[in-house]
Amino acid sequence: MKNSYRNYILLGQEALLRKEGKKAQKAYERALSFAKKKEEKLHCLYTLADLYWAEDQKEEAKDLFRQILEEDPKEAGACYGLAILSREERPQKAIYWFEKAILRNPNYSQAYYYQAHVWNDLCQKDKAEELFLQAIAIDPLDPLALNDLGSLYEEEGKNKKAKAYFSRAIKVHPSFARGLYNMGVIEYKLGHPEDALAYYRRALEEAPFEGTIYLNMSAIYLETGRPEEALRILDEGLDLLESHLNLFYNRACAKVRLGDLEGARRDLEAAGQIDADALFWARDDEDLKDLVLERNEEWL
Repeated sequence: MKNSYRNYILLGQEALLRKEGKKAQKAYERALSFAKKKEEKLHCLYTLADLYWAEDQKEEAKDLFRQILEEDPKEAGACYGLAILSREERPQKAIYWFEKAILRNPNYSQAYYYQAHVWNDLCQKDKAEELFLQAIAIDPLDPLALNDLGSLYEEEGKNKKAKAYFSRAIKVHPSFARGLYNMGVIEYKLGHPEDALAYYRRALEEAPFEGTIYLNMSAIYLETGRPEEALRILDEGLDLLESHLNLFYNRACAKVRLGDLEGARRDLEAAGQIDADALFWARDDEDLKDLVLERNEEWL
């Protein structure tokens, strides 16, 4: 067959467009058998590694990345792939491969970024901070790195520094839901509940199925004496998230404050059906403890 490599590549590309992963694998494996140039072999090996990875065949993907390094030891992308595939089960091995990727390509921002997460998971905050900063120095417009460094600072109680990085993240990416949400969290921590609510509203526009946003907004409304607003936002959330434990629980609190005790009982019961622990939480909740006491035998 004339130019068999090219023919199998075309077959593989067509299978990928149809999302037929197995057929694509077979086509690229056949293309690899006809590949003569290094660039052709690397293209097939990288594509096959991604295909096996997508099928959760991690060991096969690792073997392909190792084949890439045998073909060209300078390939930073193969080191990065081995690092990503190792980070959950073997974090120290992941660090080893991230360092190898960076050695081959000192401007590999994602290698710094994901290595920072490995160090953060290992509770090495200083090392994680250093790597996030290196990732940002290489790519100052990466909203994920900016946001995640902000989260690290928030965890350490450095709220003003956290706000600065969250702010940079949403300046780069104004519709970045996670950044908007984190701005809401940090503004609340800094004592600015109305600013927090404004950011949560923007976050909801981008992520309407994120239950924590409704929950946090309702908590602010309840804390600031606005149970009607809390009820409104919880109704909105439960219209989309019909089995959300904490939204039912907070709505019960809002209804108690509005004098709707029967509605509060129904919502607390609904929360208890999702997770019986909710009824134990309610025993120590100023809003709900009387409801639990009056129906103690039935619920507990």
